[in-house]
Amino acid sequence: MILNGKFPYYTDKTSDQDNLHPIEPEHIDLIINIDQLGINDRDTYILYDNIHPFLQKFKDISSIPITFQQISNPMNLFADFHLLNISTLAVLTNAYEYMNPFYNSYHDTLVHMKDYTQIENHVHTLLKTICTYFNLLICINDLSIEIKSALNNRMQALFDCFFQSNCSGIISETNETGVFYFQ
Repeated sequence: MILNGKFPYYTDKTSDQDNLHPIEPEHIDLIINIDQLGINDRDTYILYDNIHPFLQKFKDISSIPITFQQISNPMNLFADFHLLNISTLAVLTNAYEYMNPFYNSYHDTLVHMKDYTQIENHVHTLLKTICTYFNLLICINDLSIEIKSALNNRMQALFDCFFQSNCSGIISETNETGVFYFQ
């Protein structure tokens, strides 16, 4: 999609033509800031500043109930985040820039997680949302067991490195024969 100049774009399904319309700049973080995961075992929220179809698509695809949580405007106090019941997933739009001083650390959001399996389903839901949103031909349901396994191995290695200070998995897999090597 990037090589074809179609990112970040989405297809307008209201017409029969293959019209492409740019996503507004404030929505780009929906796609690229997938690191903003907040998880607990009670509720699932999508944190948003302004409604975007990607958010609704994620809600539709998710196997667990999703509640939209409006962000206060402007968000410039720590209390704006502390009082929110941010849990399974926080997908951010232009609110991300306001959250950076207070809520831009993986240690803030995932430090209590024991292993990657606790967020595995949420990562797969995000992948399925992205491929469905952009009408990609190969979706997460179509991925082979080998590809899913490789994805899970990469995510587990990243998780171990960032949260358990065990980066041996990443170090051993970043050479030219490893799963983290991209030409």
